[in-house]
Amino acid sequence: MHKDFNKFERVYLEDENEGKMCIDVANRINNPKNSTKDGKEKCVILLHGVTGNSTDEYIKELAGHCTNNGFNVIAVGHYAP
Repeated sequence: MHKDFNKFERVYLEDENEGKMCIDVANRINNPKNSTKDGKEKCVILLHGVTGNSTDEYIKELAGHCTNNGFNVIAVGHYAP
């Protein structure tokens, strides 16, 4: 796992007709070199494999790399009807 990766925070999205979905969010690491010229934040959406989740090493490694380079990360989780 990336040495500076900050953990995901789980957020549940619910729809009374469609069920529940979870997303895992990791905020970027504040660093002046990661600032954009227009002040807007950057975001990456990660989609794991069919049997995977946000605890898989390749997702955590990629999330760590992204947060260190100024991106907020959203890892889309499972869907439960």
